[in-house]
Amino acid sequence: MPKTDQVGLIAIGLNHLVQGEDLKTGRITIDGVSVDWRQGVSKQQAASLLIQDLRKNDYGIVRLLKGRLNRNQLLALHAFVYNVGLGAFEGSTLLKRINERRFDEVPAEFMRWVMPGSPNELTLRRRRQAEIDLWHTPP
Repeated sequence: MPKTDQVGLIAIGLNHLVQGEDLKTGRITIDGVSVDWRQGVSKQQAASLLIQDLRKNDYGIVRLLKGRLNRNQLLALHAFVYNVGLGAFEGSTLLKRINERRFDEVPAEFMRWVMPGSPNELTLRRRRQAEIDLWHTPP
C-alpha cells in the first residue's frame, strides 16, 4: 500500500516516489503497462519499478559526471541519488566537488544531506555514513 513520508511525499513499492502526472492520475507505468498504484503494487511490480528507477538514475548519474569513478564510488552515488533524487544531485555541491576531482571534500558534502533535528536524522546520518564508507571502499 502507498505510504506517506514526513514531508507528505507518497511512496509505493520499494520506495518509489509518486510524482507529477502519476500523482494526479493515480496511474503509473511499470514495464510499459499502466497500473493504478493507489491500491498498492505487487512484489513483482515493485521490483520492476525499482529496476526502472535505477536505470533512470544510472543514465542521469553517468550523464552528469565529467570524469570516471570506480565501481564503489558509483554505487555510493546510486544509493545517494535513489534517496535524494536525481534533480537534487544535479544541483548539488557534491556533484560539483566530484567533477572538480576534489574527492577529499566528498564526505562532508554527503553529510550536508542530513537534516539536523528532523525525525529521521539518525537514519539519514547512518545512510550518509554508509555512502561515505562505500565511496572509500577500494574497488
